Amino acid sequence: MDTHTLEELVDSLAEALAADESGLVGAYSHEPAPEEIDLIYTPPPDPARTAAATPERSVAQPDSFTPERTGLPANFRCTLCTDRMYPVKRYYRSGRLPVLVLLHNGLLAPGPARLDRSEQFVFGSREEDELFERMVSTVGKTPGDFHFQEYTACHFNADRSLPEDWNERGRNCLTHLNDTIVRENIRLLLVTGPAAVLLLGEEKAHSMATGGEGIHLPLGDGEIPAMAIRSPAALLALENKRRRAGERGNESAYKQIVGQEKVIKKSIVSALRQALQAVE
Repeated sequence: MDTHTLEELVDSLAEALAADESGLVGAYSHEPAPEEIDLIYTPPPDPARTAAATPERSVAQPDSFTPERTGLPANFRCTLCTDRMYPVKRYYRSGRLPVLVLLHNGLLAPGPARLDRSEQFVFGSREEDELFERMVSTVGKTPGDFHFQEYTACHFNADRSLPEDWNERGRNCLTHLNDTIVRENIRLLLVTGPAAVLLLGEEKAHSMATGGEGIHLPLGDGEIPAMAIRSPAALLALENKRRRAGERGNESAYKQIVGQEKVIKKSIVSALRQALQAVE
């Protein structure tokens, strides 16, 4: 590139920035903002300690050697999925009962990505967490009684993913699921929304969530009882839809949505009661 062309390019960029400072900033919809990315800092070794601890004759490490990242959550250290974008910030929360709620706060289909807010909320937003709290309060429990885990435990590019990609990621993430079940002596799984689709398949997840049936899920060396329920996000969307129908004065649509709400909430409460009966 000659000097004249370069000067023209610089002038054009300067004019564009003057017109709109954010106009030249571009990103795919799935890409996290810089403040959402966890930066892992590894301090350099102490030369004095290294010299003292190194024998006179040592075997040279290969160029590809990577130090073990100890102290990080399992999903941060996981290398099973080579196409992951970044790990969920907080993919697991402990509880008091041997019941594990599986959830997925990301997207399985192309669309605007949700921010990773797992450090602040379980289900991705205050509204969803409050709705789940209302549901479990009907059976005399609080969210703190349950274990929670994201499935999958990492974020992926939904815009560029095929069904077989998600199937492979789901299979890989069974490693973390089985580890939690064994470590925490989990006796029952409550699988919500997209996590149920990943774990059970779309058709089975839908029939279980609407019919209230349970299955014994083969996992590791044994089986574990599992039930599927609708996600708080799906129920919240239905509540908002009912509210809008009421505001528009659409009585027939309002009554229809109210009926759907009652059926779904009844099935969720029934699943929660069955879960508690199985472990208490």
